[in-house]
Amino acid sequence: LSREKSAETLASEDTPLYERHNSLFSGSSILRGKTLALVCATGSSTVIAKIAEAAQQRSPDSPLTKLMQRFSKQLLIAIVAILTLLGIISILQGRSIEEMVSFLIAQLVSSVPEGLPIVITLILAIGASRLSKHKVLVRHLPSVESLGSATLIATDKTGTVTEGVLSVKETFALDKEELYRCAALCNDTHDEKGDSIDVALAKWLGDDFASTQQSYKRIFDHPFDPTTRMMATVNQIDDTQKLYIKGAYETLLALSTNSASQLQQLQESHDQMASIGLRVLAFGMSDHHWEVPEKAPVFIVGLIAFADRPKADAAEAIALAKQAGIRIIMITGDNPITAGVIAAEVGLDRKGEKILTGQEIDALNDEELQLQLKHTSVIARAMPENKYRVVKLLQKQGEIVAVTGDGVNDVPALKAADLGIAMGNGTEAAKASSKMVLVDNNLSVIIDAIRQGRVIANNLRKVVLYLLSTNLSQIMLISMAILMGFPLPLHPTQIIWINVVTDGTCDKTFPMCSEEGDVMKQKVRLINKQFFDRPMLLRLVWFAFSIASVTMIMFAYLLKTDYSYDEVVTVTFTTVVAAQWLNALLIQKESEPFLKNIRRSVTINPWLWGGISLGIVLQGVALFVIPEWFHVVSPTAQMMGYVGIALVAIFILEEGYKWGEYAKRG
Repeated sequence: LSREKSAETLASEDTPLYERHNSLFSGSSILRGKTLALVCATGSSTVIAKIAEAAQQRSPDSPLTKLMQRFSKQLLIAIVAILTLLGIISILQGRSIEEMVSFLIAQLVSSVPEGLPIVITLILAIGASRLSKHKVLVRHLPSVESLGSATLIATDKTGTVTEGVLSVKETFALDKEELYRCAALCNDTHDEKGDSIDVALAKWLGDDFASTQQSYKRIFDHPFDPTTRMMATVNQIDDTQKLYIKGAYETLLALSTNSASQLQQLQESHDQMASIGLRVLAFGMSDHHWEVPEKAPVFIVGLIAFADRPKADAAEAIALAKQAGIRIIMITGDNPITAGVIAAEVGLDRKGEKILTGQEIDALNDEELQLQLKHTSVIARAMPENKYRVVKLLQKQGEIVAVTGDGVNDVPALKAADLGIAMGNGTEAAKASSKMVLVDNNLSVIIDAIRQGRVIANNLRKVVLYLLSTNLSQIMLISMAILMGFPLPLHPTQIIWINVVTDGTCDKTFPMCSEEGDVMKQKVRLINKQFFDRPMLLRLVWFAFSIASVTMIMFAYLLKTDYSYDEVVTVTFTTVVAAQWLNALLIQKESEPFLKNIRRSVTINPWLWGGISLGIVLQGVALFVIPEWFHVVSPTAQMMGYVGIALVAIFILEEGYKWGEYAKRG
C-alpha cells in the first residue's frame, strides 16, 4: 500500500525536546494505539540515560558543613598558638613546668567547644521536627540550616506556583445555552475523574453538569481523535438528535457555518485569549453527518479558555520572599507567553526583564548566561540540562540555591542544588535525590520553611557566640594573669568543671529559643558571615573581655586583702561560672538589649532557666558539699557579695554595649 512520505517530519539534532512531535522517548508508556518506530538511540545515548548520568554527581556540602569545617581548623590553630605562647611565657617566668603542662592541657580541653557538634545536631534535629509540623520532611539534617541561608529559589511553575489543575478562565458565547449544553454533553468526566479539560468543564458547570447529562441521553460518541483534534457526541434533544463537537478552534473553524460577523467576533475573542497564554477550545453543534463529525457543517456556539491558575497564596509567598531578600526564578517547560502571564499574576515579573528560553540558554556561553541570570525571573521552555546548568552558574555567583522538582527530569538540578526540595506527589527518583520533601506542593510552604530555617540559623549563631565568648573569656583571664605575673586564678579541675556547669547545662537549651522579631525582614547573610560577621566578632570579643577584665580586676584586688589564695580562687571560680550564666541570658536576644523588653527577655527561652537552675545546683554541690575536690572553700556571704558586684559590672558592660549597637541601628 503506497503512503505519502515527507522529510519535513524528521527533526534535526538540535530540535528542543518539546518540539520533537514525531519522537518517542525511553521510559515513556504508550496508553493506546499502535505504531511502527525506528530506534535511533539506545542505552547511554537516550535522553533518560543522560539525565541519569547527571544525577550520579555528589550533592554539594551544606553551607553549615562548609562553615564548620573551616571554623574548626581556624579555631584549633588559634587555640594551640595562644596556649603555646602562654606556656612559653610561663616557663620564662619560672613557673613549674609540671603545673603549667597540667594547666594548659585543662585549658585546651576547656577552650575547644566540644559541645558544639552536639548542640548543632540537637538544634537541627529539633528544627527538623518543627519543619515536619509545617509539612516539610527532612532527609538530610544539615539542610535544615540551609533553609535559613537560601538566597535564591528556583521553582517549578506547575503544582508549585500554580494549582497544577486546569480551570475555566474566560468564555465567549454566541449562544450561551448551547455552549453550556455542549460543555456538559460532550464530556466524559465521571466522579470528577477523567481528562483535565473535561474535569475543568464539569467543575465550571457545577450542579448543572449532572442534571444536563441526565436530561439529554447520549446516543453515540466519537472519542477524542488527536488527528482531527476534536471529540463529538450525539444526544437526544427533545424530538431531535444533535451532534455536539468540542475541539481545536482551527478544526471547528474549517467546518463552521457561522456568519462573517460572527466569525470576526470569534476570531477576535480567540486571539485575545491566546495572547495571554490561555488554552482555547471551540464548541459547536450540528444536525447533520453525525456518523462522520469531521465532515459535518458546524455552528460554533462559543469559546472556552482554560488556564492553570496560580495558587491563592502564591503572590503573598513571593512578596514575602522578596521582603526577605530571596530571589525567585520560575523555571518551566511552558511557552513564554503562558509563563509570562503566570509570572505577572503572582508578582514575579520585574520591570525591564525579558523571559529567557531554553533555546536562548543553549546559545549563550557561561559568562553571557551569568549576566542574563542577574536580570531574569522567568525561564520558559527549559530542558533538564538547562535547569542543571542554571543552578551551577547561580552557585558560581555565590547564591545558595534551593531547587524544587517532582520528576525524573528534575533529578540533576535537585542533586546539584545546595538544597533540593522534592514534591510529595513527585517521583521516587526526585525524592531520593532531594534533601527535603514537601508534603504540600506549595510555594508558601517553602517560604514558611525558610522562616523556620532562619530561626534555626539564628539559634545556631547565638550558641556559637555563647560558647566562643565564654571560652575566650577564660583564655583572656589566664593570659592577663600570666602576663601580669599573678598566680593562676583557676585550677585545672575548676576549668573543666566550669565547662560542665555552664556550657554543659545551658548550651543544650539554645535550640528552644523562639523567633526574635520578624526573621523574614532580616537580610540574607552570606555563608562566610553567617556566624562571623563584623558585629558578631566585635560582640564576641567585648563580651569575653568584659568577663575577663572584671574578674581579673577583682582577683588582683582580693589578692591584696586578708583573704587567702584559696578564698580568692573560690570567689574567682564562682564569678566565672555565674558570669557565663549571665552571658547565656544576655545572648538570647541579639537585636535588642535585655532591658529593652524585659518580659520578652526572660520568656524568649524558658528552657534556659532550667539549665541555669541545674548549673546552680551542681555549683552548690561543688562549693558546699565537696569543696576540697575543686581546691576551694565554702564561700561566706561577704565573698558572695564580691561575686554579685562583679556580675553587676559585667552586666553593665555587656548591656551597655548592646544599647550602643541598638542606637546605631536606629
